[in-house]
Amino acid sequence: MGAINVKHTGSGADIALSSDGTSLLLDGTAIGGGGSPDLYADNYDGTSTLPNTTGSNAVAIGSNSNSSGNQSVALGGSNASGLGAFAFGLSSTSSSIYSNAFQRSTASGQGSFAAGSNGNNVGSVAAGTGSMALATSYASGTSSFAAAIANNTSS
Repeated sequence: MGAINVKHTGSGADIALSSDGTSLLLDGTAIGGGGSPDLYADNYDGTSTLPNTTGSNAVAIGSNSNSSGNQSVALGGSNASGLGAFAFGLSSTSSSIYSNAFQRSTASGQGSFAAGSNGNNVGSVAAGTGSMALATSYASGTSSFAAAIANNTSS
């Protein structure tokens, strides 16, 4: 183990920088350093497609997640390509500015919101500007709202 001693002309003791092979030590105490953050864990299987981030200040987490829009977030196998877009859940796509897509849904209109899947690869689509689509519905007009409503009576 090597050390660098820093001498100074002021008052106080000299400073010793050294390394134990894994950490930088300041007067024998580890400083800074690597390792995982305390609230982070992953379980990469070694075979999945790693997340991809190309937008500035963007985040992608999870296998096959892609965040190409500036300040966008893609989680859990989704694609966020619009500015400030947010996509969450397998096969979700948020492709327009400030759009939000959840669970196999597509938000392609500016400021749109799409959520809900029937579990058979069919999700909601919000294609109109400011539109909202819920529960496997399709909202295509500006400021439109669509929701699929099934029979909700009990036997």
